[in-house]
Amino acid sequence: MAGIGHVIANNVRAERARRRMTQADLAQAIGWPRSSIHDIEAGRRKISPDDLVALCHTFNITLAELAHGANPNDLTTLGI
Repeated sequence: MAGIGHVIANNVRAERARRRMTQADLAQAIGWPRSSIHDIEAGRRKISPDDLVALCHTFNITLAELAHGANPNDLTTLGI
C-alpha cells in the first residue's frame, strides 16, 4: 500500500481535476507558486501540516477526505 504522502498527492491531483482547476488555479487560490502544486503532485515536495490545512481549506474538505485511500493503520495513528 502506498504511503500517506503519495495518497495525499494523488488526492490533491484528483480533487483539483474534479474541480476543473489547473495547477495555476489552485496555486493562486492558496497563494503559492504553481511549482509548489506541481512538486506536491509529483511527490517531490513533502506536505507539511500547514500545507494540509491550506489544501483542505481551499478545497473545503476534511483531512480524512484528503487522505482517503491511505493505510487505515496510518489514519488511526493520526487520529483520522
